[in-house]
Amino acid sequence: MPYLRITAPLLILLLAACGGKEAVDPVGTAELTGLYLGDGEGKQQDRICMVKAPSGAVRFGIVTLELDRAACSGIGRIEQGRVEQSGAELRLVMAGEEDCVVPASVSGTRVTLAASVPEGCSYYCGPGAMLAGKSFEKTQDSLEGAMSADDLVGNPLCR
Repeated sequence: MPYLRITAPLLILLLAACGGKEAVDPVGTAELTGLYLGDGEGKQQDRICMVKAPSGAVRFGIVTLELDRAACSGIGRIEQGRVEQSGAELRLVMAGEEDCVVPASVSGTRVTLAASVPEGCSYYCGPGAMLAGKSFEKTQDSLEGAMSADDLVGNPLCR
């Protein structure tokens, strides 16, 4: 039975190695980069993608949809907007035809937009749609996840 003394530890190591390969990394919260999903399903789901640029600035794209298909959509490219972060507080800055700064907060893996947003943000929304009070859960913690999000016509949301 001396072979049991040798093979038992080897079996334990093999089982541990197999278990490690099946483990999935949890969604992280240290970095904003990733895909965040909200209400709805499939193409009718609220979504935000965030991507940290090499410069350290964070760009984003957002789409929110109402049951009647009214939508809000906007992007915060580095040159036209950005995500500003101070601790748990975020500011989603869209600068285009109308300036819009959406206050938000991050708690764990959830981003929640403020219950009230500036009037200029209505430019980014169709009649009956709104950004205020929307909530999103981080579902993918990677650049690839962020880049998988589409805008309302199927183009990449975070380009």
